[in-house]
Amino acid sequence: EDADLLGFEGSPDQARWLNREQAEKLLLAAPTGNVVPEQIRDFLQVVLDGMPHLTTRLEDACDERAEALLQAHRRVRQAAKAKGTLRVEAQRPPDVLGIYVLLPMPVKGV
Repeated sequence: EDADLLGFEGSPDQARWLNREQAEKLLLAAPTGNVVPEQIRDFLQVVLDGMPHLTTRLEDACDERAEALLQAHRRVRQAAKAKGTLRVEAQRPPDVLGIYVLLPMPVKGV
């Protein structure tokens, strides 16, 4: 098992994927206001309905992570002079453990 952080901006059908540094910065964002429950459901539903548009990138990320893990295991085995066959396989579909929708705070008076 392994977990990773991915983030995008925009709508799922036109997602602009963030690099790791950008996504990690969003984890530090402090809330400055609340959204009513109906809006929360609507925003989350847009992402859930758009999951088919996100699947290719999520699966590509799984493949990239599997390859990185395989290379790390090979380096450790090489350093330890260990023998044996290694295989790392991305499991599909990937589990999405959380969806966070961050919204900009509206500017008052505009």
